[in-house]
Amino acid sequence: MPSGVMWVAHRLGIAPGPERIMRLRVRILLALGLIFFLLVVLAMAVPIAAAEDDHTLTVEVVDEDGEPMDNRTVFVNGDIAMTEADGVATFTLDNGTYTIDVQTSGYEPAQDEVTIDGGDESVTLTLVSHAEDMGFGLGQGPFLVVIGLALVLAMYWFRFRGRGGDEVDQPA
Repeated sequence: MPSGVMWVAHRLGIAPGPERIMRLRVRILLALGLIFFLLVVLAMAVPIAAAEDDHTLTVEVVDEDGEPMDNRTVFVNGDIAMTEADGVATFTLDNGTYTIDVQTSGYEPAQDEVTIDGGDESVTLTLVSHAEDMGFGLGQGPFLVVIGLALVLAMYWFRFRGRGGDEVDQPA
């Protein structure tokens, strides 16, 4: 009885041949990769039961005029959350002392420290605009994502399309 990829090829009725077997191997690896990815996403989505000593830290981010700032990244000892439209980000934390950081384009970084000891806590951080704004707007993050995607697409194109892709040269 054939084993491994040859067994799969036999069961699917694929005639043996080095190119077809290689394509089948790639498809099997892609399917396994997709299954692994879905299992990881599922494992991350399963809620973990909250311990009794978990408390809520509410961080409000405002500008110099006291206006809430949405879509700002708030860091608390390695945990990350984005502020909502009301300028608030929330964290579920154990008792302890935590450092809160907010850094965003066009504003001075803001930092505070809070101690959670048996109850929920709230902190308001005020972001002060830079004296000199470099005018990057959205920052460099989205630009780098676009460049990365363009490189991936270019590699795919040249690998699979630029040299004939899945087509097999047939002898004349």
